[in-house]
Amino acid sequence: MILLADSHRQRVHLNLGVSLPTGSITEQAVTPASAPNPTRLPYPMQLGSGTFDFFPGLTYLAESDNWSGGAQVRGTVRTGENDANYRLGNRFMATSWAARKLGDRVSASVRLTSERWGNIQGADPAFVGAVMMRMVPTVFTDLRGGSRVDIGGGINTYLKRSRPGQIRLALEVSRPIYQNLDGPQLESDYQVMIGTQFLF
Repeated sequence: MILLADSHRQRVHLNLGVSLPTGSITEQAVTPASAPNPTRLPYPMQLGSGTFDFFPGLTYLAESDNWSGGAQVRGTVRTGENDANYRLGNRFMATSWAARKLGDRVSASVRLTSERWGNIQGADPAFVGAVMMRMVPTVFTDLRGGSRVDIGGGINTYLKRSRPGQIRLALEVSRPIYQNLDGPQLESDYQVMIGTQFLF
């Protein structure tokens, strides 16, 4: 995170990250269609992307005595093709939130998040037969994209407010209010996030 601006209890950060191609893209297992022989597992069951991926983002934060909030845009940008001749789709996310103090140690928050992910470019040659037979939808590269909008609410509390040793707990529950998937994928019903923060 790189601080770009800090003025009048408002801050803007540039977010930068990179993912190295260390996750496997050649995982195999015995499936009902391949038994008793192992076969290459479809795209959603591979552990990595096989490419160098960049995570650019921009975060805005603001606070007053009783309110705080912000917004963030973030992306996952794939570069090149992996060793299996394909590239996963890019992902883009935008979120905005607001929080209100309920007391000296507790606040409540609401959040709206929108996310879009693209289809796969190229194709793994190992899936040519499965694509021709039209039996395994998860190997079709044009069925992997989608979009979703989530709304959520949360509670934040400080177990210890003073520093050093400040401890904060957070709980947020969200669910989709819009979801559009290009093909058979694991849709989201709801999400529960629990986190803790310890400051030295």
